Amino acid sequence: MNAGVWAGYKQTDVGVIPEDWGVAPMGELASIERGKFSARPRNDPRLYGGNIPFIQTGDVARSNGSITTFTQSLNSEGLKVSRLFPIETLFFTIAANIGDVGIAQFEAACPDSLVAIAPYSQTDKFWLLYELSSRKTDFENLASPGAQLNINLEKLRPYLLPAPPLPEQRAIATALSDVDALLSGLDSLIVKKQNLKQAAMQQLLTGQTRLPGFSGEWEVKTMKSLGQTYGGLTGKTKEDFGHGSSKYIPFMNVMKDTVIDPDWLETVDVAPSEAQNLAKKGDLFFNGSSETPEEVGFCSVLRGNTRLVSEQLQLRV
Repeated sequence: MNAGVWAGYKQTDVGVIPEDWGVAPMGELASIERGKFSARPRNDPRLYGGNIPFIQTGDVARSNGSITTFTQSLNSEGLKVSRLFPIETLFFTIAANIGDVGIAQFEAACPDSLVAIAPYSQTDKFWLLYELSSRKTDFENLASPGAQLNINLEKLRPYLLPAPPLPEQRAIATALSDVDALLSGLDSLIVKKQNLKQAAMQQLLTGQTRLPGFSGEWEVKTMKSLGQTYGGLTGKTKEDFGHGSSKYIPFMNVMKDTVIDPDWLETVDVAPSEAQNLAKKGDLFFNGSSETPEEVGFCSVLRGNTRLVSEQLQLRV
C-alpha cells in the first residue's frame, strides 16, 4: 500500500480510487462528436421554424439532466447545414456555459457549441451523465479563455475519468437517480406547503375565515396609524463601509430572509445626525426597492443594542 492510501485503494492520475477501478480518457469511454450548424448568417430566418428540435446551450443548462424542452427548431433547409442526433443522446456544452450535461428525450440537432456523446458498451450513459456533471468546475477551468469560453475536442477526448466496472457504474447511477427522485419529491412537498400557507394567509388575513372565539366587524386603518414609518440611510459610498471602530454598525440592504442576523451584514459609519435612521430589535422591514417590493421581514438583532440601517428599506415599528 502506498503511503497515505487506504487499503483497497490506489493513487492514480485522477486521485485515489478503488483498486478495481480503471482510469480512461473520455474518448475511450464514449464517442464524442461536435454539433454542426454551418449556415452564415446564423440567424437566417429561412432555416428556422420547422419541427426539428435544435438544442441550444441554455436548453441543456436548464434541463437538470433530462432535456425535455427546446427553444429553437429547424426546418428541412436548416437540417441540411446541421446534424440530427438520435433520441437519448447525451449532450455536453463546450461554449458559453461550459460543462452542462443532459440526455435529450427526442431526436435533435445542435450547433457546434455542443457535443453529442454516445457511450461505448463498457460505459453506462447515466453514470457518465453524473460523472461529467460533477466536474463542471474542472471543465470551466479547462476551457480556453477568450471572448467566450470554449473547450475543443482535443482537450475533451483525452480528459481522464475514473472508470468503475460496468455493474458498479450502473449501481452508482441508480443510487444517484434515487437521490434525484427524493429531492424532486421534497421540492414538490415544499411547493405544496407554500401553497397551503398562501391559502391560509389569504383566508385569515382577509377575514374570509375567522378563528374560534372571534366575531364582529373589522376596522379599516391607515398604515400610519399603526406605527411610525421612516426610510433608511442615503448617500453612503464604499468609503463609509469598514470595520474596527465602534462607530461602524451593521448595514442591511435589500433582504430575502425573514429573520435578519447582524452577523451576516456589512458595517457602515453612521453619524450622530443619522440616529433617527437606526432600527431596533423586532422592527419590521419592507423592501422599497423595485427589485423585490413584496418582500417583508422581521429584524432580529442578536447582539445587545446593535442597530440596523438600510437605504432601500422602509421601517415599520
